[in-house]
Amino acid sequence: MLMKNKVRILVIDDELDMREGLWDVLENEGYRVTTAESSEEAIDMVKRLSFDVILLDIRMPGMDGMKLLTTLKEISPETMVIIMTGYTSIKTVVEAMKKGAYDYITKPFDMEVMERAIKEALQERRESLEKKELKNMLDELNKKLRTSQEQLTQYKNLATIGQLGAGVTHEVKNLLGIINISTHYLKSRIGNNDPKITRHLRAIEDKVSRANELIVNLLGLSRPDEAKILPTDINSLMEDILTLMEHQMSLDNIKVIRKLEYKLPQMFVNPVEIKKVLVNMILNARDAMPDGGELRVSTDYYPKQGPAEVVEIKLEDTGCGIPEENLKDIFVPFFTTKKDKISAGLGLSVCVDIIKKYHGSIEVNSKVGEGTTFIIKLPVEIKK
Repeated sequence: MLMKNKVRILVIDDELDMREGLWDVLENEGYRVTTAESSEEAIDMVKRLSFDVILLDIRMPGMDGMKLLTTLKEISPETMVIIMTGYTSIKTVVEAMKKGAYDYITKPFDMEVMERAIKEALQERRESLEKKELKNMLDELNKKLRTSQEQLTQYKNLATIGQLGAGVTHEVKNLLGIINISTHYLKSRIGNNDPKITRHLRAIEDKVSRANELIVNLLGLSRPDEAKILPTDINSLMEDILTLMEHQMSLDNIKVIRKLEYKLPQMFVNPVEIKKVLVNMILNARDAMPDGGELRVSTDYYPKQGPAEVVEIKLEDTGCGIPEENLKDIFVPFFTTKKDKISAGLGLSVCVDIIKKYHGSIEVNSKVGEGTTFIIKLPVEIKK
């Protein structure tokens, strides 16, 4: 609560006795009081000094009181103006309120009424300033959150080719930490007084939690040296990836359909590398469906396909398809058709290199306007 000795009040009245009387009474109450006898003097003071409350006589010589009220509110919109009038015209009062006056009191006035009007004006001003501060902080939080989401979208694609470094992760997690602290502070300030702001703050907390989960998962994609050849359940790997990405896919109006063969044998692979391949291909499928569509993900097991047992991973999208003349180049390093996206043209070439390490293959079938199917085949008998 504001201390009275810190509250500055400007009394504007052309009557000397009125100015001096109010000055004496309000100073005695502990307020800091300044007086002005003319419109010009009042305007000059408001331009130079900051006032919490203005007591304005609506009948001033020279400039009309209503015009003076408008000018004062334009100079200092957050200052509360209380009209003093010897007239009780409702029309005058309504006009003053429309022009920004907070309240009015009629002359001769009871000082208890005056004191109550000032206290209520100060309370209203304080609440208005706090709401403005909270709104500014909320806008800043939303701006930071949008920035972090944009960065995460970029880093997500870079992570698929191992370019998400610990330094970048640290920067983004720092940003999320600041947002979390600021959100907690705002919640403690407003309590349950404003359900609308509380709802927005909860939404921010939810998004921060999602972003942090995304960072943790993506960090695993950028550390190939941490994972070794391990017995790996391809279905579990796929489920982990879809859990990570499915929310964003749904926002992009893409429906993910699973058909996973539950009898898959375990594969001896580097799970981080296989995850990179699958994430990159799912991202490609998403980019091929800017207006939404379906992504069908399936796994299958062929006990005897040629000389070895084979696990097959198939990703089918209903996107724009790949022109026939580009099919022969899509696995070539630095080849890309993504003109408006961050892409080094390395994604699919890296995928092929990884799969070839395990003596596997990637096949592609595509038709413009209908979609694309990628088929990954991995032999089960892979040496550790």
